[in-house]
Amino acid sequence: YLTAQKKGNLMRFINHSCDPNAICDLFVWKGDWHLVIIALRDIKIGEYLHIDYGFGEGDAENFDSSDFCTCGSKKCFDRDKFIQHYQ
Repeated sequence: YLTAQKKGNLMRFINHSCDPNAICDLFVWKGDWHLVIIALRDIKIGEYLHIDYGFGEGDAENFDSSDFCTCGSKKCFDRDKFIQHYQ
């Protein structure tokens, strides 16, 4: 998992969306691992960056009663749908 709960860099401000405008990927450059943000489309000045956190099978146990997706996307896979799907 990638998390910035205790400390992190500017990437900690990239939020989840079920309809993201960017992806992140790992690359090795000169023997070091680098996490790279790649735009999926043109991103307007002042627009927030969003990636899909990639919730998948087995992640239901990581949700508590306060967790749910509020991205507002028409493609949103909110918490209730997520938990029903994997139970």
